[in-house]
Order: sequence, then structure tokens, then C-alpha cells
Amino acid sequence: MPSKSICQNIKEIRKNVPTSIIILAATKDRTVLEIQDASAAGIMHMGENYVQETEKKSDTFTKLKKRGLTLHCIGHLQSNKAKKAVELFDVIQTVDSRSLLQLLGKESNHQQKRLQILIQINIGNEPQKAGCTKEEIPLFLEEIIKYPNMEWKGFMCIPPSIDQELYFKQMKLLKDMYHAEILSMGMTHDYPLAIKYGSTMIRIGEGIFGRRQLAKVKIDKNK
Repeated sequence: MPSKSICQNIKEIRKNVPTSIIILAATKDRTVLEIQDASAAGIMHMGENYVQETEKKSDTFTKLKKRGLTLHCIGHLQSNKAKKAVELFDVIQTVDSRSLLQLLGKESNHQQKRLQILIQINIGNEPQKAGCTKEEIPLFLEEIIKYPNMEWKGFMCIPPSIDQELYFKQMKLLKDMYHAEILSMGMTHDYPLAIKYGSTMIRIGEGIFGRRQLAKVKIDKNK
């Protein structure tokens, strides 16, 4: 049986989220048991930040994929992890450079694996954050069509913590301009506003699992 708290948290989120919106559980630093509980409560999309951590949970994710789970990469992806990322993930949301795009495209062809991607937009032009600019989008789209196993689905962003409404509006304009199917935007503390401005997928960690129990996570990671 799923954890009552995880199950209840998911139920509460669903009350406030239209059925058309995908709820993605952000499972970074979450235990296998927590992941299984979220799946049992009906979550069909999960996202991990790091390739190495995902590898440690790969047996669990493989079993859940057989039940329909879609696994997303939602953290910054290093170029040297591209091969393993294509093996592990169904969707990579954090394509933030053309060089990474090219590596993923070549690897998806090599592995003969259908790979869905989102272009990460640095909508606030923040130097400390990854992502391409709005002006670079056409160049990314031109590159994607060179790789037959790569499918562009839309955009992902992590907006600045201030003036979020302004940046959400800008992302909605980009979604409409490029006819994007997916706009991955909004997390635990801002997803209602993100949905108001066109998000089709919200990435929820703490809102589903509660605060991370760091000591417990460290023990689990070292098994």
C-alpha cells in the first residue's frame, strides 16, 4: 500500500490541477520506497536530476516503465553523460546547448532509441542558470530535424524567483509561437501560477514527498 502521506499529497494536488496537466514527481534524493508509493498513487511521470543517482534506482524505474512510467531528466546534463542518459531516460527536458543536442541526437541514432526532448529556456537570462535564449530557439529546431530518432516536444524553464508572472507570460508566448505540445513550468511553490499561464507539466518534489530526510537519503544512497 502507498504511504498515506504521499497518497494524500497527490490527491490534494490533483484537486487543484486540471486533468490535462501532467504531474511529474521530482524524485531526486527520494528513496525507492517513496518512488514506488508515488507510482502506486497514480503518478506516471517522474524526473531525476543526476545520471549517477538514476543508475542506482534503475531496477525500480525499469519495473515501473513496464507499467507505463515515463522517466524524465530534469537536471543539468553534462556532455560526458549523454550516452548513459539516452539509455536511462525517455525524455530529456534540459537540452540547453546545441552541442548537447547534437550528442543526444547522435546517441539516440546509435542506440536506435526514440528520444523526446525539451529545449530549456533561460527565460530570465540569468548567468548562473543553464538554458538557451529565446533568439536561439530556431537554431535548435533546425538542428533537431537532422536526427530521426529525436522528437522535440516543447520547452522547459526555471524562471527567476522574482517577477515570475512576467516570465511565465513570456513562456506562454513562446509555447504558442512555436506550437509546442509541452511546457514544463512550475514547481511545488509556484505551480498554480504556472498553470494559469499555460504550463502543461508541473514538476513537484516536496509537495508530493514532503521535506527530504537527508540522513535517510544518504544511507539509502550508500547501499
